[in-house]
Amino acid sequence: MIAYQPVDPAAGSPATRVALSQLTGRFLCRRVRTKFGPSALIDLIDESRSVTCRQCQERFDAQILTVEKVSADAANLDRSGRCPCCRTEHQSHLQFRKDGLILSREEDGWFIWLSRVKPNRCGNVVEEHLFWYLVDWAKRDGQLSDELNLPEEIVRAWRRKVGRPRTAKVEVPSQRGRSAHSAGRSRA
Repeated sequence: MIAYQPVDPAAGSPATRVALSQLTGRFLCRRVRTKFGPSALIDLIDESRSVTCRQCQERFDAQILTVEKVSADAANLDRSGRCPCCRTEHQSHLQFRKDGLILSREEDGWFIWLSRVKPNRCGNVVEEHLFWYLVDWAKRDGQLSDELNLPEEIVRAWRRKVGRPRTAKVEVPSQRGRSAHSAGRSRA
């Protein structure tokens, strides 16, 4: 399985441009957003301020940023600027969606930029989450702890995060329950 993450095309990370019609069938790791209120829009501007120049690969802050909530599920972000090193113009029009997609409006339509995600327990948030998602949760905490060389507390914490149930345990009724049940039968 190959996992992908939607990314800002000007973030400087290696990414592939994919048309929305070709998005189906790919395993996406997405950062879901709860809402696009005023504070979330300000955070979006802060996250998207820095861009990478296409010509010289220098990082710089866009000089003009505007953000607009277009629906309950989406916000548009427009930015422009000029690279201070090579004076190349930058313009981008993005749409951030609550479901985690980041769309890029370009001359020939809307596209999404995907970056491959590799499972890594010590990587960024998405890489770490993918690592734990792919763990064989049918195994017991102790067994996973030994295989991953981690304390059982960490395995238990991630089991709760990814929502994987523990393996089924056979419960043995307590002695107290049996004797009460047996005593009730003998009186009948």
